[in-house]
Amino acid sequence: MSLGTQPLADASQSLWLEVKHERAFRPAHLRHRHEFHQIGVCLRGGANLAWWNEDAGFRKVLAGHRNIVVNPAEESHSIDWTGSLERIMLELNCGVVKRIAGELGMRDDINLHGTPSGRDDTIWHLAFMLYRDTEANPLASALYAESVANLLAVRLLKQFTDTKSMPSLSVSPLTSKQMAIIDEYIHTCLGEDIDVSRLAGVLNLGPLQFSRRLKARTNMSPHQYVTNKRIHRACELLVATRQSIVDIGLEVGFSGQSHFAARFKQIVGATPREYRNIKNGTQSKDEGWTN
Repeated sequence: MSLGTQPLADASQSLWLEVKHERAFRPAHLRHRHEFHQIGVCLRGGANLAWWNEDAGFRKVLAGHRNIVVNPAEESHSIDWTGSLERIMLELNCGVVKRIAGELGMRDDINLHGTPSGRDDTIWHLAFMLYRDTEANPLASALYAESVANLLAVRLLKQFTDTKSMPSLSVSPLTSKQMAIIDEYIHTCLGEDIDVSRLAGVLNLGPLQFSRRLKARTNMSPHQYVTNKRIHRACELLVATRQSIVDIGLEVGFSGQSHFAARFKQIVGATPREYRNIKNGTQSKDEGWTN
């Protein structure tokens, strides 16, 4: 941790992506390199940055709202600042960028360019979404974490390389047969922590191509699609069985009370307990979760 930086919360992390929320109050300096691509997204501006990168050289910049600092993996860099600085730090696994570049027909050794003054609305919204959900640790879900990491990799390749235009992937919708295969796989593995790579592998597709073709068919991301399948199965179990709500949440793949209750109400419009009572026409006793 660099001098003058105070983490506001524990990092959310996965195999693909780690997220840190930091606030800096006093002058600091750090020169190093790391094995991951690092993207700093400024939440509130006001700091004067003196940034150095072994490839791009030295630059001075005022860190404004939504400013993005990119430090590619394995490149020495340093940063000095004065003033206050609040930011989200995204640490992206290099393997994700290489894999996405390969799917897009680009060289997997394509170089990202470091910069202290980048701007990209997609990266900003991703960072803010993760910041907003820090306490819930959204990256605990492999499906969610990989989906976000893939999208972040696409944006880095588009905005921070020499690529003039991004190659396009087929966006033809998944066929009915392919959807049936995916639905069967999800049903079989519903209680497991499914990720995008596993779903794509069932159809011998790359994760990015699978995600785009699923979106074209269902208008949902893999994370949204699987979450809806989990909630649909939970509805069936709430009506057809006397299982506790705790056990049903675990059986359909939710790891905790608040996550299951929040997602259920978001999709169904009622808590699991309310839904069971309505469907059964009863006022059942507390079955373990207040929701």
